[in-house]
Amino acid sequence: MNRRIALVLLGAGVLSSRLKAAQSQLREITNASEAPTLVCLHSATHRLVDTLAENIIPADNHSPGARAARVSYYIDLVLGNNAVVTHERWRAEMVAFERAAKPFLGERYLDADPDSQARFLDKLAATTNKTLETDSFARMGR
Repeated sequence: MNRRIALVLLGAGVLSSRLKAAQSQLREITNASEAPTLVCLHSATHRLVDTLAENIIPADNHSPGARAARVSYYIDLVLGNNAVVTHERWRAEMVAFERAAKPFLGERYLDADPDSQARFLDKLAATTNKTLETDSFARMGR
């Protein structure tokens, strides 16, 4: 077991009883040429998390972006090796996020064009009112 990676995973919230499995899953994320197996997220929720992560950390001249770095798979790994209450909170937050996005965008977040998605995220980022969807967005941005 790599102690450095173990510390990173523990710091991200992975349960100590799940460290060995999480390290194996992390190797799959970083080494696999194909998409890794999802541990916790359903495919539709994964697509939402993947798009949000890419919108928060987009590809640019300095970085390939969150999608290329497989950030959404790392989030799935941490959630899948965390307490059940954490899975439930994330699922509730993603539902709340979509519920907040629909009136603003006139459609689901994933169906909106990238500029509209960015405007919605800017609106959430500027919101001082704490809600389930703003909390989840703030946590993803960290």
